[in-house]
Amino acid sequence: MKKIALSLATVLTLSSVAFASDTTSQAKNDNGFYLGLGYGYLDASNDVGSVNTDITTDNLMLQGGYKINKYVSLEMRRWVEVGSGDATQSGGNYPGSYNADNTYAWGAYVKPAYPILNNLNVYGLVGYGISSLKYNDNTTESNGFSWGLGGEFTLNEHVAFFVDYVSVTSQDSADFTYTPNGSSSGDVNANIDVHTINLGITYKF
Repeated sequence: MKKIALSLATVLTLSSVAFASDTTSQAKNDNGFYLGLGYGYLDASNDVGSVNTDITTDNLMLQGGYKINKYVSLEMRRWVEVGSGDATQSGGNYPGSYNADNTYAWGAYVKPAYPILNNLNVYGLVGYGISSLKYNDNTTESNGFSWGLGGEFTLNEHVAFFVDYVSVTSQDSADFTYTPNGSSSGDVNANIDVHTINLGITYKF
């Protein structure tokens, strides 16, 4: 009987050590710095008085953050235009199509996440965004509340793939500047909505 009790105690002790080790390992894997790279399709609507301009650009999206635990991360994003985008203007004196060049955006977020399957997480983004759109001597700059929704598939403890939607900025009084021939005509208010759809990969250290 004593041998059985001793054996049972040994098994329980080893199981406790193994569980504690696994828990520590899991906790370690659930936090750390990460970097990401992806493609971002940006779509924006820019309204100035009776003039509406729709802008689309292809972007390289750079991402960096820190995973606090499996439920919360802090993240920064940067969208950089690749090539020339398209700007289609309607209304006003100069309707037509133009190139959209040097468009960019930033975002800083709190990123809550929830695992729905073993390797699949859904997450949100809540934070602050900045965008700058340039086309046909026009520049619109906006900033404010930014949010997003997405999903992430974890390949292993280091590599994950993601897809998400982000509302970078949505502002009713953005700064619009018309600068023909390099001379500014002054700022007026613009209504602007900037959205991105993103697809990419992250690596956690």
